[in-house]
Amino acid sequence: MKNNMRILVTGAAGFIGFFLIKLLCKNNFKVIGVDNLNTYYDVNLKKKRLEILKKSKNFSFYKLDIKDGKKIESIFKKKIDVVVNLAAMAGVRHSLKHPMDYIDSNIVGFVNLINFHVTIKLNISYMLVAQVFTVIIKNIHLVKKILQIVLPVFMELLKNQMK
Repeated sequence: MKNNMRILVTGAAGFIGFFLIKLLCKNNFKVIGVDNLNTYYDVNLKKKRLEILKKSKNFSFYKLDIKDGKKIESIFKKKIDVVVNLAAMAGVRHSLKHPMDYIDSNIVGFVNLINFHVTIKLNISYMLVAQVFTVIIKNIHLVKKILQIVLPVFMELLKNQMK
């Protein structure tokens, strides 16, 4: 199936972003991935994931932080049909000592995404947010089960949108 739907995925180098983008590219969706590659966990792992994703002609990557309004605005000037916001500062314990890290990433960044949707008057079909995974990431088997349920539903939504 060939399509022209463009999907912006924030948190592209993270666990969930990586697997979602692989699935989207495999299904011939054009994916724009963004990630700030923060050092909260292994940056080399994130870079390895991106190298795998960059092998797809359907994937382009921009290293930027969604809390940086000017940079994210440049991404929104591209035609985007769907936004999947997976960008989030991970780690509940860390949030107790560094709450501003979470406010910047999880709240300011998300507000930027909403703002550009409204101010640029984008015709975005869906904006999905998945920051709840921080709480359950310790149980990797549970995360995999959730992804097995959520990703096919998301793919079906996209396919129905193309009709």
